[in-house]
Amino acid sequence: MPTANKIELFARNNNLREGWLSLGNQLGPNYLDSTTVITCDKCKNQITTKRFKSKLIANLDFCEPCFGKKSLSDFFVLENNQDEDILHEYLRCNGCHAEPIAGPRFKCKTCPDTDICEQCFDARLLNKKQAICASH
Repeated sequence: MPTANKIELFARNNNLREGWLSLGNQLGPNYLDSTTVITCDKCKNQITTKRFKSKLIANLDFCEPCFGKKSLSDFFVLENNQDEDILHEYLRCNGCHAEPIAGPRFKCKTCPDTDICEQCFDARLLNKKQAICASH
């Protein structure tokens, strides 16, 4: 290549290097800084282990030590065992139409082709009238 002496075949926005030809399917504005930091609403520390996300109250998250004896039926248990954010490639949020869906993806129990991002899930909790899919 005339302007590059080296090539990176699996490049991402976070590993671009000057003088390298960078190719990859996770480059561009849809992949800019998708790192999400979630803090516990009780102790205010960053959640690095299991995350307990409320199914009923928007943006309510607890770390494992602070979760205590709350009812598991009212919370999602998210493992947080990934080194980097998850991108659900080839899936579009039915709420905001973001593609790919970054981070947790929520599916309708009755509509198999309905997926929403965490922001739209929380927005749905704040505004009970907002539907996730055509049947709800």
